[in-house]
Amino acid sequence: KRGSRTIGLLTLLISRSLRYFGSVFTMFPVSVFVGVMASVAVSAESPPVNVGVLAQHNPSAWSKQSICSSSNKNFVQCNLNVFTSAILGAGSSGVQLLVLPEGYGLSGTPTKTGFYEMLVASVGTTPCDTFSSSEFPQQVSLSCAARNGSIAVAANLFTSDGNGTRHITEIVFGNKGEVLAVYHKHHLFLTEEKLFEAGPFNPTTFSFAGRVWGILICYEGFYPEISGDWSQMDALKKANASSFVWSVGDSALTLDAMAETIAKKYSMSIAGTEDEEVDNTSMALLDATGKAVSTTDITVPAVEGYTAKPFVRHGLL
Repeated sequence: KRGSRTIGLLTLLISRSLRYFGSVFTMFPVSVFVGVMASVAVSAESPPVNVGVLAQHNPSAWSKQSICSSSNKNFVQCNLNVFTSAILGAGSSGVQLLVLPEGYGLSGTPTKTGFYEMLVASVGTTPCDTFSSSEFPQQVSLSCAARNGSIAVAANLFTSDGNGTRHITEIVFGNKGEVLAVYHKHHLFLTEEKLFEAGPFNPTTFSFAGRVWGILICYEGFYPEISGDWSQMDALKKANASSFVWSVGDSALTLDAMAETIAKKYSMSIAGTEDEEVDNTSMALLDATGKAVSTTDITVPAVEGYTAKPFVRHGLL
C-alpha cells in the first residue's frame, strides 16, 4: 500500500509539472482542474458538524458563447458564480461548513498577467459590508454568499499585496460573512515558486461550531509524506485542532489515499476536494479513524454557460 502511494505521489509531481508547463509546450496539452480539499477531525466532546466539499468542478468548462474567456477577471467571475451557487445550495440544505478547492478553481492556470485580487480581508472584518465588489469580487462575493446561505466557507484565492507579491491564500468566512482566518500557503509546489511567494511558517487554525479546525492547502498535505517533515500538522494538532480543512488543486488521484493517511496518523477527521471530473479519489470526507462517513450529494444549481456537473457532497464529521 505504501509503495502504491509513493507511485501516486510521483505521479502527482509529474502531473502538476505538466499542467503548469502545458501552456508553454503544446506537445503536452493539459486541462486545468482545481480542487479543494479539507481535512476535518472531531474530538469526542464536540458535536458532529455537517461538512460539505465542492466536488467535480471544472473551471474551464464554459461554452464558447460565454464571456468567460474574454478576460482573466471575467474567467474568475464566471467560476465565482459557480461557487456562489454551490454555497447557497449547500446552505439551504443544512450544510454548516463548505470547503472549496484551491485557487486554480477560480483562476485556472496562473500566469504573470492573470487576475490576482488584492488581499483586503482580515480576521474580524466582513468584506460583504466593507469593500467594493467591483474591486474585490472574490472576497466580497464569498463573504456575502456565506452570510446569505448561513454557512461557513473555507475558500482559496490567488491574491496580491499590491506591491507585486502574490500568494495562494486560504480565507475562511463564518456563517455571517465574517473572516475567521487568513492563511498564506507555506509549502509551494515547485511550479508555483516562479509566480507566488511562500507564506511564513504559520500553522493556522480557526474556531467554528465548537471545534478548532486546522488549515492545509494542497501540496502541504502531500509534502510530509515526501519530505518526512510533519511539523506543520504537528503544530496544528498542538494548537488543539481536532479537524483539518484541505483545499487541493490537483492530486493525481492520490487525494483520498493521503487523506486516509493523515486522518489515521493524527486521529482527526478530514474533508477535502479538488477540481477533477473523475471518480471518488478527488474528494474525501473521513472520520478520525480514516473511514469514509455516510454522505449525501447535492446538485449545484445550474449556471448559464457552464457545462460541468459539480455537486456538493456532505456528511457529519
